[in-house]
Amino acid sequence: MNVAGHSGDVAEALLTAADNTTGAPGPLERLGELVRTAGQFANALETRQGGRSAVRLNFLARQLGALRRELLDAGEELSSAVGVLPPHRAPTSAAPTTTPPSTAAPAAAPVHHR
Repeated sequence: MNVAGHSGDVAEALLTAADNTTGAPGPLERLGELVRTAGQFANALETRQGGRSAVRLNFLARQLGALRRELLDAGEELSSAVGVLPPHRAPTSAAPTTTPPSTAAPAAAPVHHR
């Protein structure tokens, strides 16, 4: 992940993730649609477990909506602020590893005979 040093960069990232006014839904909106659709599916199962799952998924969809609104507000606030972090204050992030974990079986410990 790139770490931005300008408030405008951070604002743009937040608004892009949360915004759905550009004609195409942003990632949070798409996730919300997926969760709502999964809730409808679970409810259509007409089972006790499906009903419980539907309640949980609908609750999560509402939380995603609230998160999206909060991110839009924060993005708007940051876009109106002018700020640049000096290099020594910029947060650092660990680079993600691209090597998958090894699936090889661990080597067996040597057996010592007496």
